[in-house]
Amino acid sequence: TSASGDYFVTAYDTLGNCPSQTAMQNVTVNPSPVITSVSTNNPTTCGGTEGYIVLNGLLPNNTYEVHYQKNSSAYYLTLTSDGSGNITITNLNVGAYSSIYVISSLSCSSNIMAGPFTLVDPPKPATPNLSSNAPLCSGSSLNFAVSIT
Repeated sequence: TSASGDYFVTAYDTLGNCPSQTAMQNVTVNPSPVITSVSTNNPTTCGGTEGYIVLNGLLPNNTYEVHYQKNSSAYYLTLTSDGSGNITITNLNVGAYSSIYVISSLSCSSNIMAGPFTLVDPPKPATPNLSSNAPLCSGSSLNFAVSIT
C-alpha cells in the first residue's frame, strides 16, 4: 500500500450475520527513495582511482546504504546525500558498475539503476615512431630519432 492511516477489520460468522468488534491498526508507510538519474566521471590517470558515480534525485542530507555491483562483485557503503540530494561514490577505478540502488535509514529500497555505467582509463598517448642510425660499427655513437604523429 502507499497510504498511511488507520485500517479497520471486522470479522463475520460464516452466515454473515454476526459481526465481531472492529479492530483498528494504524499503519505508517514510509516513502521509498527514488534515484532519478546517474552520471559518471572517468579516472584521470591510467590505473587511477579518481573516477566517480553520482546518484541524483534523493532527499537532501540523508544517510543511505548504497549498493552496487562492479564486474559482477557486490559492494555496499554508507554515504550521505548533499544539500541537493546527490550522492557521489568516489575513489572508483575502471570497470562496469551496475545494479545501483540505495536503502534509506527507514529500510526502504530505491529503484535499481541497471547500468552498466562503465568507467575507462584516459586515452593513451600515440605510439612513438622510433628510428636510429643502426647498423653501426663498434665504438660509434648510437643516435635515436623519436616522433609522435
